[in-house]
Parts: sequence; structure tokens; C-alpha cells
Amino acid sequence: MGRQPGSLIPTDALAKTIEHAFRDELATGQQLHRADRDRELHLAGPDDADDDTFYGITPGVARMLGWLVRHHPATAGRVIASITGEAERRRGIPRGVTEQSVSTALSLDGRTRRGCAGAIPQPCPDTGRLTLTWPSRCRETRIART
Repeated sequence: MGRQPGSLIPTDALAKTIEHAFRDELATGQQLHRADRDRELHLAGPDDADDDTFYGITPGVARMLGWLVRHHPATAGRVIASITGEAERRRGIPRGVTEQSVSTALSLDGRTRRGCAGAIPQPCPDTGRLTLTWPSRCRETRIART
């Protein structure tokens, strides 16, 4: 991670900024979801699981994550693993919700992996490592699960 020789962009700082922005988007989505449930007179208890499929991510944050995936896939993998782990630990957001949010955000970017649809984060059943999988014409990036 860090700035590559000849690069004007400090990749490590950008990655951390994207990570925090994405986690904030997830927190906002969770708050909106819970507010909607409360309005429906279904009071959310501390043990209630979020049953949403995904939380929407603003286009600017999705675009920046897409850029990171295209230009620094290993760094993007670490960022996505961190987002997923921290959302689960700090906010109780299930991995599936975060993974679908990432995948949806990347598919909306439209340029991720030279026109491929978004990455699909999948845990490897054998190793427990999170794998970002693109459609068959795109390469995969393997990242450590947090």
C-alpha cells in the first residue's frame, strides 16, 4: 500500500478514506432501515438481525471504491474485508448485507474491471478467506478475511 513511484495519489490515504465513507454509508442505511421498521410498529430489539438484502451506497463512494478495485485490486480487497468485518463487529450488520452492498455499489460503478459487473465477495468454504470474484472474463483477487 502507499504511494507508488510516479503516482500522485496516496493510495493508503485514499483507501482509508473510502473505507470510512463506505462504513458511514452502511451505518446510515442501517439507521434508515431501523427507522422504517419502528414506524411500522415493529420495534427493533438489540438481538434483531437486519433482514435487508443490501444498503444503498451513494454514487460518489461507489465510484471511488470502483476506481480502487480497478487500479489497486489488492488494496481494494483489504478495504472490503475491513469494511465487512468492522460493519459486523461495530454495527451488527450481517456479512451478507455488507457483501451485497459492496457488490451492488460496484455494479453501479459500471467501469469496474473493464466493464464487468461488480465483484461478488464470497467466503471460501475451505480456507475461510474472503474472495472477490468477478464474472468469468475477469480475474479474481483473494483477500484475508478479517
